[in-house]
This record gives sequence, C-alpha cells and structure tokens, in this order.
Amino acid sequence: MPKEPSQKPKQTRKRIPRTCAQCRKRKQKCDSLKPCAVCKLRGEADLCDYEGAQPTRVLDDDDVTSMPISPAEIKRLREQLDGLEALVSSVVQKRPGLDPLGPEADSPRVDLEEYNVAATLTSIMVSRTVPSEIGQDPPIVEKVRRHCRTSTSSPSTWAQISYNPGTLLSYFTSPASSEQIADLQRQLPTYEQAQHFLKIYVHEFAWYHSCFNHRAYEAEAHKLYHHRDPEGHDIDDGQTAYRLITMATTYAIARMSIMKLPFENSTQLQLPISLVDRTNLSKRWLDASVACLKCADFESNPKIEAVVCLIIILEALWFDERFGGLEDLGALFELKCKAMTLAFDLALHRDPAHRDPGRGSQLESDKAHERRVLWWALMSIDGLYSGPGRMSSINGLEAVDVFLPALSSNSSTEDNHEGCPSGCTASNPLTGVKPRLLMGYVGHEIDRLPLRRNPMPTINDVLQAHRDLTSLEAHLHESHKIFFNGHTADRSRLPRCSRARRDAIYFYARYHFLVVKLHRPMHTVKRDETQPSSPPFDIAYHRKFVVDHARM
Repeated sequence: MPKEPSQKPKQTRKRIPRTCAQCRKRKQKCDSLKPCAVCKLRGEADLCDYEGAQPTRVLDDDDVTSMPISPAEIKRLREQLDGLEALVSSVVQKRPGLDPLGPEADSPRVDLEEYNVAATLTSIMVSRTVPSEIGQDPPIVEKVRRHCRTSTSSPSTWAQISYNPGTLLSYFTSPASSEQIADLQRQLPTYEQAQHFLKIYVHEFAWYHSCFNHRAYEAEAHKLYHHRDPEGHDIDDGQTAYRLITMATTYAIARMSIMKLPFENSTQLQLPISLVDRTNLSKRWLDASVACLKCADFESNPKIEAVVCLIIILEALWFDERFGGLEDLGALFELKCKAMTLAFDLALHRDPAHRDPGRGSQLESDKAHERRVLWWALMSIDGLYSGPGRMSSINGLEAVDVFLPALSSNSSTEDNHEGCPSGCTASNPLTGVKPRLLMGYVGHEIDRLPLRRNPMPTINDVLQAHRDLTSLEAHLHESHKIFFNGHTADRSRLPRCSRARRDAIYFYARYHFLVVKLHRPMHTVKRDETQPSSPPFDIAYHRKFVVDHARM
C-alpha cells in the first residue's frame, strides 16, 4: 500500500529572529528586539532604541572604504553636525537673563524630563543624520545649564555662567598674600631636581595626559627659577598668578615622579631614600600644588598650557582620595567642581584672549580642538572621581562636550610619535575626525563601567567590560598585549586594526584597568585589616598593564 505523503503544516508567515545583530555577533540570546540583550545586561533597558537596524557602531578607516557612502553624503552630514554644534554654542552664549525656553525664544517649550540626550545622540550615530527637531528645540543647552548648577560652588545664575570680565577669576576666590606665595616658592624642588623629575614624568606619565605640552612647561619653569626667559630677558615678578600656575604644575610633576625616582639618584639629588620619607614628601608637594592652584588667577593666563595642570592635579587628587590619602574631601570636591566649570567655559570658546564684545568669544580652530580635548579629559577624571554612591557634577554631559565636538571636527593631521624606534605614525588624539569619533564612543562606554553604575553593578556588568576589552586587546601587537588573569585574546578572531581603533584601545584599556581592575600608579595596596594574615602586595603599573600609546 503506498505510503501517504506526510503533510507539513502550512507556514503562514516567516519567522522573525528574536535576536538583534549585536547579540548574534556576541553569540548571546536576545529575549526581544527592544530592548536588546546588551542593554538589558547593562541595566539600561529603558534607554535602548534598537528597532531592527544595525546597532550603534563607530566607523574607522576600513569601514569607510567598504561602505557605499558618497562624499556628498559625508559633506552634508558634517554640515548638519557643524550646524548643530553652532546652535548649542549660540544658545549657550545668549545674553544674560534671557531664558532660552521663554517667550522671547523662537523655540517652543518642551518637557526636559522626557528628552533623552543619550538616545538622541545614539540615533545620530546610527543614521548618520541629524533630526530636524534638534534645530528647533534647545533642550540640550538647558540640560547643560542644569548640570552646571548641581554644585553649590558652581555659579548659580545664568549671568555668571556666561562669560563676563572677571568670571574666571571668581571661580578661585582664595587670594594669596605675598608671604604665602614666597613660602610656596621656597618649598619648590631645586631646578636640578625639577629637571630630573620632568624627564621621569615624560617617560613614565606624560602619555597619560594627552594635552600635556612638556616643552611649553619647560620654558615656563625656566622663567620661574631664573626670573628670565631662555633669551635672557628679565621677567616681571608682578605676574604672581602666572608663577602660581607654573608652580602648581611643578609640584604636581614632582609629587608623582619622586615615587619613580631610582634610589641611586636620590643621594645625588639630595632627596630621601626610604619609601616612607618619599611618601611624606609627595603628600607635602600635593598640598602645595593644591594651594597654588586655588590661588591662581586663570583669567590673566588663559593659555592652554597653563590650564593643563588641572588634569595633573585632579588625577593626583583622585588617587589620593580613592585610596585614603587625602583627608579634606569637602575641599577636594569644591576644587574639582570649580575646575570643571572652568573647563566648561574654555570648551565653549570663552577665552579672555579672544573675546569679541560684539559677537561673544571667538577662538581659532586649533585652540578650540585643544580645549575640547581638555574638557573631555577633565570630564573623564570627574567620572572616575565620582565613585559609587555619588552623583557626578556633570553626569550626562558627554552628549554635548564629547560627541558633538568629535563628530564635527574636520581636521586630519597626523604626527609622528616620539620614542617610536620604527618611525611609525598614528592618529593624533588632538586632531582627526575618526580618532575623535572613537574617543567619543569610548567616553560613552566609560560612563557604563561599574564604578559609575547606580545601583551597584552585578557580575555580568564586570564580565561585559572584560569581554569588551578582550575584543579590543586582540588588535594589539604581541609585545603590547595587556595581560590580565593570565588570559590573552586570540587575534585571529577579529579583523585587522586601524590606526583610529588603536587610539580607542588606548583610552578604553587605560580606564578599564583604572576603574575595573583598580590599578594604581605609585602606592602599595593596603593590608586587609580583617585578615591579619594577608600580606601587602605591589601592583605594577604603566607599560606592563596599560597600553603605551607612544609605541603603537
């Protein structure tokens, strides 16, 4: 008897896979298309805007050659983004007392609580177009204003936030007497010691501060110690604020470099040999650098090299506060908030040396790029400093001060990195569209790391950061591998790395080990008081655990 053919049930519709592209790439199950598994894993389901399109990603050199994007589209996108940034700057710089959302404004009132800046920037990154409604409503600017008022030490009125003569000076309201300044100058290390400390700092730490111009600092230090410039002209001693800024930077460099000073050089430079004495001297220099910074008049010296000391000092302060080396946390928080507000003014081109009374402050493009990077670095340090259980004074500002400047930058200069024996070139973080775009992306990822999470992170959060770093680490040369927990990634699993992505690896790896693994530059981990048998141990730093950008 012939066998009856089996009848399969008729398929009424094509099955839609319930996995987003990013989850398929990670070989993870996705319960629904929205939110995707990655957002759910990170506890950000309410922020997920996945609707079946490609997930948010950053373009690098390889992507541009493989994607069919016409030059006209790229030009149009840049024009849109430049217009968006111009809108933000123009609204922020409106005359004092004018409410951008009031009846005098051209834009209608919107509900700021429902406006999600991060989601808007994510959609811009995905679609590569700027929504038309952004040009009509200015809630991003209002969000900037709101966050600038989160600290009691920050300006509380809009008239103070807009630049006026004397505003930058009002941020640091601790005038120093001539006796205090003379005492601070007497405590400086000798010129020979300072020169030796600078060499150590450039070799060990300068890569950490992308904005640090050690040649400009060296010239200012020569003026500080010899009261004359390198050409032999006398320096006016009345420039007290100028000297204070250079002194603060000198103290900060000495405070960090003395912990790396070889013992055989200590006797020659008449410096302490024992670790305890070095630590005490380092703390005294830290206090002196803070005192100089709080007394400095930044309005009289708006050069970018003079403000870079904020990065050095804030980083040193954060490490001391994080590991119990600083007692006056209230003063530290106040100092940090003032520094952030100062950097905010600089990022918005409010430079006393370039202001125009008729049109507001103007700034050359190269200096504007430097100020944006300075602002980005300070924002990142602020995020590290905030810690668990605290709210950052600028939480959420990465949408304005990182993504927009990165996307609208159109410089592509490449510089040779010093110290590279092979003479290779790499994208300069201060310039270049794609590296800056990647910096913005990494800055956004840093904000997701466990130290910034509230409530406290789960083990999945830490594992996710670990997987992200593993993927990035696969692009590195074998001699520059980052070893952690005895594990190295398989480079064959991932595509060839571009120069722009190496910049992203540099920033991401640095913050991963500082935040997640809690590696420290110059201290020994304290003994666990609850476990008397646990011995203290040293944590190696810099070239073994963190990517050396100058040698990529």
